[in-house]
Amino acid sequence: MDLKLKTRIIFDFDKTIATLKIQWDNWFIGIAKVIQEFDSNFPLPKPGEYVYYSTQNEYIDKFGKSLVDKIITFNQAFEQENNQGLIPNISCINFINSLKDKELFIWSSNSQKMIEESLEELDLKDRFVDIISRDRVFKTKPDPEGFTHIYNPEHDLKDYLFVGDSSMDEVAAKESRIDFIHVSKLDSLNIN
Repeated sequence: MDLKLKTRIIFDFDKTIATLKIQWDNWFIGIAKVIQEFDSNFPLPKPGEYVYYSTQNEYIDKFGKSLVDKIITFNQAFEQENNQGLIPNISCINFINSLKDKELFIWSSNSQKMIEESLEELDLKDRFVDIISRDRVFKTKPDPEGFTHIYNPEHDLKDYLFVGDSSMDEVAAKESRIDFIHVSKLDSLNIN
């Protein structure tokens, strides 16, 4: 992939730009409890199990905005109460700082406040044109809704690149019909 052809680059946040020091197993239990408020038969995950984002989206289809609002409120509070700091991904940060004449975006399932505070700490806040956080979308990745907030019809889909760390990021890119690269592969891109 030739980076020179990409003019709009989208990044996931957690485990891409930096890793939030949060015990996420407890987050999955909390999300299950939120869903249980709408469906008492929804099972709590066992240790090491996840409530997948696609499962959350299925329940959002069923219960709508009231569930979305509770998920967003839970997510914001959980991140603020449980964050123990962040570990910068130096390789990704160097990559971001090397990008000139590119429009940069974040599309993440983290809360707006957590992302903004972290970017401030990393001295990257002014690098991004827009941040599409969990707070700003109805459905989360892998649903492509977040991309609709970034997409500009004046740009061809081939102008976009999504950098992420997970299969959910990759599926979201595929559903958005844009290129994807795993954050661990950034060194393989031709920057010049």
